[in-house]
Amino acid sequence: MPQDQFEYSFHTTANPRCTVLTLQGALTLGHIFALQPQLQAVDADLLIIDCTALEYMDSAGLGVVVNFYVSQSDKGRKVALVGISDRVWALFNSTRVDQFFPRFASIEEAESSL
Repeated sequence: MPQDQFEYSFHTTANPRCTVLTLQGALTLGHIFALQPQLQAVDADLLIIDCTALEYMDSAGLGVVVNFYVSQSDKGRKVALVGISDRVWALFNSTRVDQFFPRFASIEEAESSL
């Protein structure tokens, strides 16, 4: 998938209070405006962001994720990352927001651990 393409989808797990956001491609400035209102509409106790197919994220994409995390934390809700690549995790690490996001190998692991 070229770096200018981005797709996302939402679905619930067997637990109706858990939503999974699957990201695919490159989450960049050009794509955040479609994603932001969708994230703001999420009403779940736990949002798992499945990054397995996420190839790249720029600082604007990170900003959307961090802003969502802050808004959810203020409501007592949780956000977890699944399948995040070392390349994308390096962005979280270099900006020191990695400490706020638990990482898991699978959706099932994230759902059962939180």
